[in-house]
Amino acid sequence: MESLECYVGASKIDPLNLIAYHNCANLMFKMNNYQQAIDLYSKAYHIDNSHVSSLIGIANTYDAMGNYLQAINVFENVLEKFKNNQAGLIGLGNLYRNIGQYEKSLEMAEEAVRHYPHVDNSYYLRGVVRKELGFLNEALDDFTKIIEISPRSALAKNNKAMTHLMMGDYIRGWPLYEARWELEAGQKKIYPSNKPTWNGRLGGSLLIWPEQGVGDQVMYSAILPDVAARVDHLFVLVDPRLRDLFQRSFDDKITFITTREEAEMTGYEAQLPMASLARYFRNSETDFKSAASPFLKPNLQRVESMQRQLEKKENETLVGVSWKSVNPKNGSKRGVELHEFLEKIHVPGVRYVNLQYGDVTEDLLSLKEKSNLTMTTLHDLDNFQDIDGLAALIMACDEVVSIDNSTVHLSGALGQTTTILLQKSPDWRWQLNRSDSPWYHSVKLIRDAIC
Repeated sequence: MESLECYVGASKIDPLNLIAYHNCANLMFKMNNYQQAIDLYSKAYHIDNSHVSSLIGIANTYDAMGNYLQAINVFENVLEKFKNNQAGLIGLGNLYRNIGQYEKSLEMAEEAVRHYPHVDNSYYLRGVVRKELGFLNEALDDFTKIIEISPRSALAKNNKAMTHLMMGDYIRGWPLYEARWELEAGQKKIYPSNKPTWNGRLGGSLLIWPEQGVGDQVMYSAILPDVAARVDHLFVLVDPRLRDLFQRSFDDKITFITTREEAEMTGYEAQLPMASLARYFRNSETDFKSAASPFLKPNLQRVESMQRQLEKKENETLVGVSWKSVNPKNGSKRGVELHEFLEKIHVPGVRYVNLQYGDVTEDLLSLKEKSNLTMTTLHDLDNFQDIDGLAALIMACDEVVSIDNSTVHLSGALGQTTTILLQKSPDWRWQLNRSDSPWYHSVKLIRDAIC
């Protein structure tokens, strides 16, 4: 209703009041009414074709619509008409980055730094692109420069942290990683508690709470035995889908709970987010190598049941596969079309087993239409809701091949032989220039495998 009133009202006001049109366009953009936003930005720009913000608004809207070619054309128009415009350089650079054209993105970033050497946004774009291209030392230089310009920049500290961690520099990385709580996204995840933050002290009762999804909860759960050895009572708040699996896998000294109400009833004395555990227990390769692996235990009865359902033939290899990520930030970059995925990894004598969570009906239909390859799906198993069942299915296979998603964390934690096909710019946890993972001993990394 508010958007409609704004749209109608803008047409009735002073026809030369471009600010009203521009502000209304901004509102439409925020409400995902993209075509109306473009119409209003265009009206504002036609009133005053020196109003570069409206032209950039059009470019950003095309970008949000996925019309990247049109967005690029508008950004190039900005830079042609408004020479070296900062917002134009940064906007086009970010667009190139988001569609994976990192070299072109870096060109825009270099221009932005050259013309605006005292603006932190210029260094931020160049830093993240350098990081994604694997120029980690250069990326650190950019993030350090931002902190010199804006000492309180949590965004720069967080990116500097992830760059150090990607380099395997845990000593520098983990402390800086705490800057994530200063970001808007981090603020929304904070567990409301008046109890002190745990500082690694011995004894007492401790509540560990999750801040991220299932994959991260699995990954960081490897540290829980180290924590349990240091405190008297350890309570861990986890996704309800993980509780059965975790309770089976870890010492009885660890109590797994699934709601805040349960957490507050424990009488815990200190609290800590799960990822912050690494700061105390994972500061060297030795720390990782000495950790137990595998550290999750499947339900063996369900594994046997899955094996019977799969009816493995003689001389046949069962390969579990997963090809999508639902990560809202970069899941679309990690995933691939199913038929392309199977054709990429196919070898004779293999039968593929569906480990993908979510609705994959269209993917399976497309596979049937576009490929001679087939996939076995256990239709009575919900790979998203029944994670304990998914763990059993993983172990009923001979090996797993997947893109970077929560399935690989589960498979690695179970000790299953796992191959991860990584994109050109992988997540920091997989680091660079290595084919193994410090987090999981049974995992093999194939780099630059997802285009």
